[in-house]
Amino acid sequence: MIKSKTKLAEACGVSRATVDDWLNHDEWDFGRGPWPDDIAAKVKRWRDEVLAPNPALNPGQPRAGRDPQLAILKQRAETELAVQRAGFTKTKRKLLEDALVDRAEFETRIKELNAKLTLHLISYFPTECVRAEEERFRQLGRPLTTLEKQDIIRTKVEEALRALSGE
Repeated sequence: MIKSKTKLAEACGVSRATVDDWLNHDEWDFGRGPWPDDIAAKVKRWRDEVLAPNPALNPGQPRAGRDPQLAILKQRAETELAVQRAGFTKTKRKLLEDALVDRAEFETRIKELNAKLTLHLISYFPTECVRAEEERFRQLGRPLTTLEKQDIIRTKVEEALRALSGE
């Protein structure tokens, strides 16, 4: 006589949790125990006929007593789903790659923006930044040209931008 779920699990070669699941199954007809000693063979036969097989033990095999055509259709559907998921993943990856910014393009754009900022600041930058240079050029006997003033301001702005960017 098998008097416990643990002993039934040992006789059937499964875990105690599996036996607990069997006892709660709607088609379990063997009672809550105790069970006769020959119950293990009957339970195994019930398991094979009623319950889904362990896919790790026999992958891709149809269950006993089931329509093999149904198993084939199910396998095809699962394969098609896997192919669709792979396509979705590939499309998603492509979209993400397109969303990412090309580093060279980004650096070019930053340089363009720095140049525009420099030109903007040159036109509005206070003349204090060129006064010291104007004084030095006056002592040499000639005034600064507009181009020289722009170069001085551009240099000051670029120094400020480098300081801000941490270069």
